[in-house]
Amino acid sequence: MRKIKKNNLIENLSIHPYSAPAIIFFASVCLMMLEIAAGRLAARYIGSSLYTWTAVIGIIIGGITIGYYLGGRLADFFSSVKIIFWLLIISSFSTIAAIILNNIVPEWTLLWRMEMAPRVLCHIAIIFFIPSLFMGGISPAAVKMALSGSQTAGRTIGKMYALGALGSILGTFLAGFLLIGTIGTVNTLWLVAAILLILAAAIQPKSVWIYIFAALFIFMAITATSNLKWAKDIGSAILLRQTQSPDMLYETESQYGYVAVHQLTKNPDERQFVQDNLKSHSQIIMDNIRDLRFFYIRVYGAVTRRASEGREKLKTLSIGGGGYVFPRYILDMWPGSSVDVAEIDPAVTEAAMQAFGLPRDTPIRTINLDGRNFADELLEKKRNGRREPDYDFIYMDAFNDLSVPFQLLTYQFNQKIEKLLAADGVYLINLIDTHESRRIIASFAKTIKKTFPHVYVITKKIDYNISSNFIVIASKRKINLEGFNLEENLSDARIIAADENDIAAFEKTPGSIVFLDDYVPIENFMIPVVRDISQVSMAEKYIKKAEELNSAGKWDLAIDKFRFAAGICPAFSVRVNYSMWQIFINNNKWKDAADSLFTMLDANDVKANNRFAAMLRYNLAAALKKTGDHKGSLKQLDEVIAILKVDLKENGESAQTYSHLAQVYLESGNQKKANEYFEKAKKLKTGDSKQ
Repeated sequence: MRKIKKNNLIENLSIHPYSAPAIIFFASVCLMMLEIAAGRLAARYIGSSLYTWTAVIGIIIGGITIGYYLGGRLADFFSSVKIIFWLLIISSFSTIAAIILNNIVPEWTLLWRMEMAPRVLCHIAIIFFIPSLFMGGISPAAVKMALSGSQTAGRTIGKMYALGALGSILGTFLAGFLLIGTIGTVNTLWLVAAILLILAAAIQPKSVWIYIFAALFIFMAITATSNLKWAKDIGSAILLRQTQSPDMLYETESQYGYVAVHQLTKNPDERQFVQDNLKSHSQIIMDNIRDLRFFYIRVYGAVTRRASEGREKLKTLSIGGGGYVFPRYILDMWPGSSVDVAEIDPAVTEAAMQAFGLPRDTPIRTINLDGRNFADELLEKKRNGRREPDYDFIYMDAFNDLSVPFQLLTYQFNQKIEKLLAADGVYLINLIDTHESRRIIASFAKTIKKTFPHVYVITKKIDYNISSNFIVIASKRKINLEGFNLEENLSDARIIAADENDIAAFEKTPGSIVFLDDYVPIENFMIPVVRDISQVSMAEKYIKKAEELNSAGKWDLAIDKFRFAAGICPAFSVRVNYSMWQIFINNNKWKDAADSLFTMLDANDVKANNRFAAMLRYNLAAALKKTGDHKGSLKQLDEVIAILKVDLKENGESAQTYSHLAQVYLESGNQKKANEYFEKAKKLKTGDSKQ
């Protein structure tokens, strides 16, 4: 009787004896492709840290575990073939749902309020738990099918386990070594969904459902991947694809990460180089390589100018290529220099060549290796007797806000760098930390002092506890940093230059350690940085929404969003209150406008900028006058006059400053003084025109 039942099952459902092994094998392939793709997609938003991969592995295995249990329970109550069919269908479309969720979840402000570990866990779980659960349910049902009527249960189960493991290996290698670098992460997920749907069609080819789902799948795939305009519009509307920014000049994905180039402005032609989660890894004015856009790059340039001591040519190494801005700057400032770049990802170099101004015939030598691997390779050559010239400068440009390669922070790596530097060589490292925590910069300073006798730290004074660049300078010789804030492109920055005496204070930071190869808890140290980045990102989202509401004329809602943004991140207070002030004056709400101006004037960064403060006080005087507070208005005008006179004293005569003074005196009712300064401005302008 049992034999007849088995034969009827096979005949009615057209199941081949190898169906179960094939299902387990390909389901395992898809599971591992999903896991590798999950880590890569998440890296764009939460970094590619230990936390990220721990969450990916844990969530996927958790989903598989529950799927194993539920799949086995279902297989005991229903036909294995039907269970497998529906699990394959649901797995396919839940994979597509993961693509949609990947376009939504990064925008959820609730996640940005969480600490790093729970935020990463929730991010991964929301997107990838469900598909891993349903895929996990396939294997026990397939094993149940394979065991139906089998006289060799042990051998059958062993074969199923082996095929599942083999499929997992193949899926890992396919995704990691081939597919993601060839077709991209999102298209890899589409391939997973397609394989699962094809398996469902193979075991139930006569089911009407398979034709319905196949038609739906084809439609969704076209709208998600086609370059046709209608497909792009529909795909964006149903969140199957991200709307491509109109300023996108170049975009690609490699085995190492996502790379893009955006055009910020056309005149001048300013471009932005993006890698993974970074909003901007590099920026450049295309026809002016000497206009260094980032603070830490300007510091690199200033230190290099000081420490090169008039040398005409340099030998430098940059660990991390990015947009190749600083290596090109070195060649422009010191023509004929030998410039090496250790950049692990060839796609980064290609992007720089295609859209960021790096010539294809550049004399810059690029080595596609991890910075530590390259250092090991050079040291091995030296040990084998090969003469390798030492570097005058080594620049570390491989760290960012969310991802810090721990192997480049340690005492052991610093020892390697020291052996690659010339006797008077200089090593510069850009780190991200908060002024309140300082555990990263303190630990690194403590670590690098064990290798280099002279260590300095340069940063900017920040009025709010937000993340900041800390540039560490390490050398075998003393470097003069006196008057560093007067250097080109740094005079407007509030520079803090910590010399060798100040470094001792860094070492006393609670919780700071020496980074060693076997202990670098960088993810834990980065928690304050990530918290700050989350607050900044969330505030920016609210500001963007407020600006959209303002443009739509919904001023009250815009004000609410602006205020919420300032509450999340006080660093945006001036920007937010300036926008609110404009809304208030456009709607004749003069008291509210005055309150916004008072708030801005209380900010330390405004107090440090006399000209901006003068402009704000002038507008405040006008707002107070509208409210009927004439005494307060005159007081603000007196403050403006005092600021402008200090400006004249410090910066010399200026027709523009004289004109501003005349206008302020006119507003305050002092016609005589107004005429006096109008005449001075007129004389200066006449003198300039004659010259």
